[in-house]
Order: sequence, then C-alpha cells, then structure tokens
Amino acid sequence: MKNNSKLVSFTITFFVLAALVLFWHAPGAYAEEAEIYVDDEVVVSDNAPSYNFGRVFIVEDDESSDAFKETPVHITFTLVDGVEFPDDADFSGMLDKSSTVKLDRVISSSKISVTFSVYGSSNVKDKAVFDFGELEIQSSFEGDVEVEIESLDSLIPSDTVLLGEVLPEEIDVSEVSTSTLVVGDVDVATGIVRITETVAGSLNGGVINVTLPEGIKFSSKKPFSGGGTLANLVGQDRIDPKDGSTNWELNGNRDKLKLYLANKVTNKRGFLDLTFNVNVDFEAEPGDVFIDLEGDETNNIPLNTLYVAKLKDVGVTVNVAGIKTITAGTWDEELGEINIVSSSPGSLIGNRYIVAELDNARFVGEPSRVRGLTLTENTGNKLVWKLEDTPRGEYALNNIRICTAADTIGEVTINFTGTAGLDEIVTVANVMPPVVVNVEGFTGLKAGVQSQPFTPVLVRESGAGAIMADSADMELSLRCPDGVKFAARPMAAVVEGDIVLDNNGYVYLRDRGNDGTFEEAYLKIEKAGTVPSAIRFANIMLDVYSDCPDGPIELSVGGSSLVEEETAEVFGDDVAARAVVGQIFTTVPLNKSNGIFWVGKSYYNQNESLAMAGVAPYIKDGRVYLPLRNVAYLYGLTERDITWDQATQTVNLTGGGYSVVMNIGKNEYKLNGADMRMEVPPEIYNGHTMVPARYLVEALGGKITWNDQLKAIYIQFK
Repeated sequence: MKNNSKLVSFTITFFVLAALVLFWHAPGAYAEEAEIYVDDEVVVSDNAPSYNFGRVFIVEDDESSDAFKETPVHITFTLVDGVEFPDDADFSGMLDKSSTVKLDRVISSSKISVTFSVYGSSNVKDKAVFDFGELEIQSSFEGDVEVEIESLDSLIPSDTVLLGEVLPEEIDVSEVSTSTLVVGDVDVATGIVRITETVAGSLNGGVINVTLPEGIKFSSKKPFSGGGTLANLVGQDRIDPKDGSTNWELNGNRDKLKLYLANKVTNKRGFLDLTFNVNVDFEAEPGDVFIDLEGDETNNIPLNTLYVAKLKDVGVTVNVAGIKTITAGTWDEELGEINIVSSSPGSLIGNRYIVAELDNARFVGEPSRVRGLTLTENTGNKLVWKLEDTPRGEYALNNIRICTAADTIGEVTINFTGTAGLDEIVTVANVMPPVVVNVEGFTGLKAGVQSQPFTPVLVRESGAGAIMADSADMELSLRCPDGVKFAARPMAAVVEGDIVLDNNGYVYLRDRGNDGTFEEAYLKIEKAGTVPSAIRFANIMLDVYSDCPDGPIELSVGGSSLVEEETAEVFGDDVAARAVVGQIFTTVPLNKSNGIFWVGKSYYNQNESLAMAGVAPYIKDGRVYLPLRNVAYLYGLTERDITWDQATQTVNLTGGGYSVVMNIGKNEYKLNGADMRMEVPPEIYNGHTMVPARYLVEALGGKITWNDQLKAIYIQFK
C-alpha cells in the first residue's frame, strides 16, 4: 500500500512539473522582441476607389532578438472591413526589397487577409517591410484604415496599426487674424482668412467668391494676397502676368471678387491664406467688418461669414516711423518719429492739450521743439503739449527718448489722449530682456538642510553686448530668494561667445543683509562680447533655512553690467531677469516611476510593466500629446492629488512639493503659483485631458526623450 502511495505521489509531481514547463513555453509566455509601425499615415478622399497606403515595418529590437528565425514564422495581415486587396493582387511581391528577411511562401490569401511564411538570420537585426500596393476602398467606407497583425507562437507581437484615414472632401474656413481699418483708408489689408483641406486636393480648382460689406471696396491695384502651403493656387505669377490677364475678377462696384484657383496635383493636405486689400469710404459705418466667402460646385466651399477687421472712426491718427527693438534696463533710447495726422478739418481742436503717457517706461530728457505745439508738462511718464489756435494737418514729434525697467519684456506703448481730440494707443518699441536664465535641470531642495548641491545656471545674452563692460567695476550677479543662501563660492566660465570675464571668472560673495550670510554671488566683466555670449555658473551649493515653505526657488540675475545706473535709480531695481529654477519641499517624496508611451498605443510601460492608458498619445501640430492622468501616475500622484473643475475647465495636480494648474484651451499655466507658458494648450480628447508632453513632464521635474523611429516618449521621474 505504501509503495502504491509513493507511485501516485511521484506521478502527480511529474505531471505538475510537466505542466509548468509547458506553460513556460506557451504562446502567451513569449516576450515580444519586435516593433511594428507604418512609415506614412495618409488621409484619402472617400471618392478614391483605391490607394497605395504606407508600408508596414516589423523590426527586431536588436541583433540579439530572435523574432525572425532561420525557421520560418507565419504572419497574418487582416484588413479592416471596407478595404480589400484587388483581385489581381501580387501577394508574393508584397515583401519589400528593403527587407532583410526572406519570403518562404504565401500560405493563404483572400480579399481581406493574407498569411506569409518568412525567415530571417541569427545575430542580425532583421526587418520585414510589407507593401500592400493599391488597396480597394469600398464606396461606403469612411474612417480609419487599419490592418490587424497576428503571428502565433512567435516573438512578433500581435498589433493593429493605422495605415491612414478615408474622409469626405471637406473644406474648413476660419479667421487667423484681424486688422484695424480707419475710415478713409486706401490700399490697406484685412486680417487673414485660412482655407484648409481635410483631404489632399480638396481645394484643387474652382472659384472662390468674396463679398465685402457696404462702404468697403476692393483695391483695383491688387485686391488680395495669397500665402500658405497652397499659395501656388493663387501664385504671384498669376496675379499680374505680363500678358495682362489675371486670375481674379471684380464687379463694377468693386465689392465682389471672383478668385479663380489653379489646378495643381498634390498628395499632401494644405492650406491657403488670403488677405484682402481694400479701400474704406468716408461714409463707412464703424464697427466689426465681416465678409462672405464661398466656393462653387468644383471645390464645394460652403458659405462662411468671417470677421476680418475692426473699422474705427478716428479723425486723428498717430503712427510711428519704425518700431525699435531695445534692450531692457538701458537708458536714453531714442524712439522713431511719431506723427499726429488729422484726416479731416476740425479733427484737432485748437488751444487744447495733447497728452502722451507711458505705461511701462519713462521719458528721458525733453523732445525736440515742434512748431505749433508748446510743451507744458514733462513728469517722468507723461508729456503734455498745448496746441496752437489753428491746428495744422500733421505734427511730427522727434527726439523722444525713453528708459525701461530692467525686467520689462514686450511692447512699450504710448497712450495719446487729451482735450485736443486724440484717443489712441500706439506701440513705439519692443523690449527684449538683456539675458535669459536657464538651468540644466530642475532641482529639489529640502528645507532646513545646509550645503545642498544645485544645478548649474546658464546666463545667456539676448544680443551681443547685452552684458556691458563700460567701466572696470561693472558686475553680473546671481541673487537667492529669502531663506536661501550661498554655502560656497560658485565657479563661472564663458561657454558661448567671446565675452571676457575679469580675473579669470573669479566669483565673489556678498552679504547684502549684513547678517553674516551670503545672498549674492557676482563676477566682474572685463570686455563685452561682439557676438551673443553665455556664462555658466557651476559648483553651486545652497543653504536652505528650516522656515522656508514649500514652493518654487526664483533666482534673480542683475547688476550694473545689465542695468544702467540711471535706470536702476529711476525704477529702484537692478534685477534684469527672474527665473523659477528649483523647488523647496518639506513633504515626503513620492513613489515615482519611469515610463514609456508610444504614439497610437493605448498602453504604456511603467517600471517595466505594461499599464493601460485612458487614451492613446497622438501628434498634433508637431507636438506629442499625452494623457495627463497617466503621466501624473508615473510621477507618483494618486486620484486625490488630481482635481478637475468642470465649470472652469481647470485641472490641478498637487503633490511632491509641486502644484501645477492647467486650463483647457489656454497656453498659460501655473507652476507653484508662478505664471508659465507653453506653445500649445491642453485639450479634451475622447473625454480625457491631453497635454503637450514636454511641458507637464518638465513642470514636475522629470526628463523626457523622444525616439522618432519608434514614435516613443521616454519619461524619467526617478
């Protein structure tokens, strides 16, 4: 009896081990060792009976991969319902010549499916490239053209890839910009109207009809200008050819334009920008200017009513002869000539006052005398002139000089008002910062810890000579915020350009608060650069006081080499640039992860394990969009750290010492309370918040890398 028990026990053990071995080699246990992608995703008209879509690539991960073996593997491709192989399809020729694998045979084929047997080589990074040729498109089909790929019992992953889209031939018309028109204007431009194809060739040929509102006429010299990727449809050579013919036609009243489009063959979608050149009657009604634009039966552009301009009833205009670009913090910058022009008699009232006020700058000295104007007030940001009894039609203001605060960026405007009849704001200068501050990584510092290493800081000139060296004692300084001090002397070196640092870039420390600590590190400039230069501060060690709250570290850059002495005295500050360069935290660090997202894939890699994303990443306007929630999970946030406000369309991420607030459709966002800006805004896609990848990852202190071949986004948070 005991011997029988032992036999039964042995038998059970044997079968259990055998089952484990079989499971280990079961199809579901294979590790994928190949990447699948399409080289060109196209958009095709639903009128096209067939199309040659992009090629499908199956590429081994590396030379050691064994997805393609010397023993043939079977790969089955199945087309989406509505797209088929033609009756005369050459299945044996679908393995492209660029492939390194060889075709063993075509095992089976039909109108929607084909199975290939292929084999590769050992110790070679093999690839298989399949070109299906012309695929037939059923007349009722519309949507994604997908192909399902399956290879049983192999290391090639099963996948569904997108070859392209079949869409109706539609045209989208929208306003890109608007302009300001003035009653009586001649040969002035409206804003830009953009006509965009959904399918390549939608805008090929036909007529565009444009109608202006009452009181506005097309210029008879050149009624429009064309731009965009489809500008050749209305190319300049067609507007005024030597033979005198044109591709446009005006009606007798010059308020209707027919624009005849050229027939151009193209395989890429494009857009056409149109600007209309007009004359404005003196009787035209001020207000919003709308035009009507529609096509014909060839291009099927629907009727659109578009807002292209604002019409102002201004009897007096102010214009500037050249808007200068100046550097913030400089003193005594002369503006271009400013002309006050009366468009009709009585627009300017005699013996009254003209007031000119600066908002973000100050006047320097006195302007030149002007016949008929008497300067009665000059108080920093305001100039006031008294007008003569009988005003002339035009007054030219010259030698108007200004200074700007060191941290001013953007436009400088003058608001012209007063009792003489003026009410206009004009841009007189554009201000650029003398330097831009960058760091080589976003550093997190702990409150109450001394001698913490800080990432190197790069101070880069906006233009040659922006860091000045007019005298021997001119300084460039870095300043810490309250509660943060320099623990040691940083090192400095020129990494771009030819600026020369005094004493080989020796960095001094300064106790600005006379409390025995050093809030400022500075160096001296021996010679200004002749080309834009950059200075790198490294080996930075910081002390952070224990009472410092969680929040961003804002570093200030200033000094006499950036801000002229007179400017600093007027505005009471010599700081030229401020930048959020790090973060102070007292909270417990999060359980952060690294990850990989793939464009078009609804799953992602989190610490070497696959997880499902709410929606697949995609590329739009050259930017990769990722699902915000899944990026937040990588960072270590949980559901309670992510809040959504439906009313304001705002999402808030809080945790790990960071607070990020983003609004759907807005480029501006907040990072720990500081105003930041991204080039493209977040958006809602399939019910999920999608964000431009780089901005969110870097806002949370992570690093991001893009692999163009694999269309993969690598994210590091730990």
